[in-house]
Amino acid sequence: MVVTYPDALSEKVITKKTLEKNTLKMKVEDECSLDFINEALYEYGFEREDFVVAPGQFSIRGGIVDVFSFSNDNPYRIEFFGDEINSIRTFDPLTQLSIKEYQQIAIIPNVQTTLIEESRTSFLGFLPQNSLVWIKDVQLATEQVQYDFDKAITAYSDKEASPLKHLQPIELFTNKEEFSEHICQQNTIEFGTQFSLPADLILTYQQKPQPSFNKNFNLLHDDLTTQKKAGFTNIILADNSKQVERLFNIFEDIGKQLEVSPILLPIHEGFIDLDQKITCYTDHQVFNRYQRFKLKDSYKKQHEALTLKEIHGLKAGDFITHIDHGVGKFSGLEKIDVQGKTQEAIRIVYSNNDLLYVSIHSLHKISKFVGKDGTTP
Repeated sequence: MVVTYPDALSEKVITKKTLEKNTLKMKVEDECSLDFINEALYEYGFEREDFVVAPGQFSIRGGIVDVFSFSNDNPYRIEFFGDEINSIRTFDPLTQLSIKEYQQIAIIPNVQTTLIEESRTSFLGFLPQNSLVWIKDVQLATEQVQYDFDKAITAYSDKEASPLKHLQPIELFTNKEEFSEHICQQNTIEFGTQFSLPADLILTYQQKPQPSFNKNFNLLHDDLTTQKKAGFTNIILADNSKQVERLFNIFEDIGKQLEVSPILLPIHEGFIDLDQKITCYTDHQVFNRYQRFKLKDSYKKQHEALTLKEIHGLKAGDFITHIDHGVGKFSGLEKIDVQGKTQEAIRIVYSNNDLLYVSIHSLHKISKFVGKDGTTP
């Protein structure tokens, strides 16, 4: 599913042919030399680093290739046995912990910069013929696309005197004629309050929003009883079982019986569907509270484990804590041999000059020592 808006659709993208040509595909048990991967990624505009932390970076350490594709939220780690791909998985660049295994992947370069001179097409041209396009107010969207195209023409006119070569506006942006043509070629459903496309079929949804009960559970009970008598199926949607249990306990305390089907599925708002005869109420609206919004893992506050960026900022003699071995002194990075493969490791010095090597794949086991500044633990 793709959700977008007119200003984004006005900008053209690279063609399917160019995208296929510049996509590196790999799968487990394929044979591929590290030299080839190195050359291919350089050609696609990737930068080689010691560790990958951002899209467009890759690193090669022994038989391990880390690459951060522009089409994925997390980098890939590809492990080789000789020239054969042994495993592919995504990992967290901060903790180096594995996330998910894959049998095959496609690594896509930055299509905004590396392929700027290539021929471009409307994004709608990428859609298969059997795609279904939902669009709110076709006329308004078309006018916005044309407005962006006219702005591009004005900007191009201002740069005509420049000695630098610039692509024509029609090569970079979609005009209203091209946009309308693509919309008419697709199966399009227009929704909203204003319509401009000829309608072969008008869909009408007989639905009502969930009423407000203001924590009046007697009122909620009467409403659900009325709905049941009318032949409706009553459903309470909640994000955890404790909320459902709490609701049943409240009804038990007021001497009422709650005849509903609970489903653990958080949705934004409850509704009544008159066609399907379904009443779907949410627990957070019943209790008059906001729905909890869940952030993606990558945006959560990071825990105290050391990141690669922080390791590069450490100085020899700084105290760090290992989850198993306790407090030691950071003594730099060192390449060590592990079962015939060279790996980067963090060197920690303990009392009596005992040394501990921690692989960069085990960063979750170490953290900064927290104590008073200038004091020795």
